[in-house]
Amino acid sequence: TPGSLLRGVRDAVRRRHSAPTELTVRPYRPVVIDGRSLDEIEPPARLTLPALMRGYLRLGAQVCGEPAHDPDFGVGDFPALLDKSRVDVRYLLRLRSVSQAADLAAGQ
Repeated sequence: TPGSLLRGVRDAVRRRHSAPTELTVRPYRPVVIDGRSLDEIEPPARLTLPALMRGYLRLGAQVCGEPAHDPDFGVGDFPALLDKSRVDVRYLLRLRSVSQAADLAAGQ
């Protein structure tokens, strides 16, 4: 179903990774698919978070509200805040070592 994955991601991050109320924002372009809001779309039976979202959340990012519709790419973009003082340092070090290994492999 169109929008099902986005609904599932929204519900999952809302439950576990929401920013405090004072940091919540509303999108200028809310997601509407075939005339239906996300609340009117069934979430998927099984959810797999997109890799980029998973990475941000593992670093400690908080989601600051509903996704906005990005018409250029046809996706929903979530406003997110990553507080450097709350970053998961172990995951950050792992990402840096992967990046360094990729640079070495590329001859940089």
